[in-house]
Amino acid sequence: MAGLIGKLLGAIRYRRRWRILAAAAEVAADKATTELDRHVRDRGRRHRAGQRSLAERPPASRIPRSG
Repeated sequence: MAGLIGKLLGAIRYRRRWRILAAAAEVAADKATTELDRHVRDRGRRHRAGQRSLAERPPASRIPRSG
């Protein structure tokens, strides 16, 4: 009987340990995803202005300035 109780307690500890590790891994993945999303959004903001086509720019920017 003591062996069975020991096995059950060991299994509970094992599951608890893996549950804690799984929760920590999930938090780390969420943080990494959030940082990546922020980086991609920031990069899009920086590059968007320089990548506008001539059709999207105001007409004055297509006329060369003399002087």
